[in-house]
Amino acid sequence: MQNKITSETLDRAFKLLAGRLDLARSEPVRLVVCGGSALLAMGLRQRTTKDVDVVALMNARRTLINPDPLPVDLLEAAAQVARDLGLFDNWLNNGPSRGVGGLFQIAGTNGL
Repeated sequence: MQNKITSETLDRAFKLLAGRLDLARSEPVRLVVCGGSALLAMGLRQRTTKDVDVVALMNARRTLINPDPLPVDLLEAAAQVARDLGLFDNWLNNGPSRGVGGLFQIAGTNGL
């Protein structure tokens, strides 16, 4: 099992995730991420991480929206990607913004 996510793994995971969402005819999902995966995605650091922390979602008007809960289609696609790539079950999560005291709730619904 490949629990660590590298920049190559992250790229592959996002491509598989997008493909699965397309197959499911899901609404577009735009993720705002933080932490190690954000550094990897932007090419700022070469390190590993165990997960992708979703701090917000973004709608078509580029407005940040609460990621709690994450869309069911996204969670189902992420679960399949986890199986395909040998990632942790919760590799894509909204932990930083979940519940009272989460980053999104602290910043308010007007944006971060």
